[in-house]
Amino acid sequence: MRFNHAYYLNELKQAGDRLPEAAELDWDLVTVPVRPEAPGVTTSFRLNDIFAIYSGSANVEAAWKFIRFVHSDDFARVTARAPVMGGLPVRTEYIRNDEGKNLEAFYALAPSDAMTGSELAELPQSFAERFYPMLEEVWNRLLAEELTAEEALQRMETEGQVLLDAAYEEETARSDAAEAE
Repeated sequence: MRFNHAYYLNELKQAGDRLPEAAELDWDLVTVPVRPEAPGVTTSFRLNDIFAIYSGSANVEAAWKFIRFVHSDDFARVTARAPVMGGLPVRTEYIRNDEGKNLEAFYALAPSDAMTGSELAELPQSFAERFYPMLEEVWNRLLAEELTAEEALQRMETEGQVLLDAAYEEETARSDAAEAE
């Protein structure tokens, strides 16, 4: 089992194109794990692109024309054939599923109201840049049985806190240096 996002499907397809043994693997998809008290809901939900028009734009009509285009049926049909960054189309009728995988797993759960993403936006960017590689390394060691679940969780918590503290310290130092100029 591997917990990942839709872009990983492209990585598996590329591996299958390059390695015959990878193409023969039998795999499929399921939804992310859910909490018993909210079985139809997930916090593992993300919007890739949000389009808006700057209130002071000198080209409001052109901006609206663009927004209408990116929300059009034609655009949905084209981008479903060549998804950008592994994103999934909102219009499910255009999903390409050449391998016959359970892509419905990505659409089966409703997004949680509890996590809008605003909490994550408040974290320093440098934290995510360091945290996710550490998280992946710990996860891989857990899968290789080099760490127990308890050891992995402890390491993620401890190292994650160190990385978060360092990111906030760096952000504060940058802010102080900018104010001093």
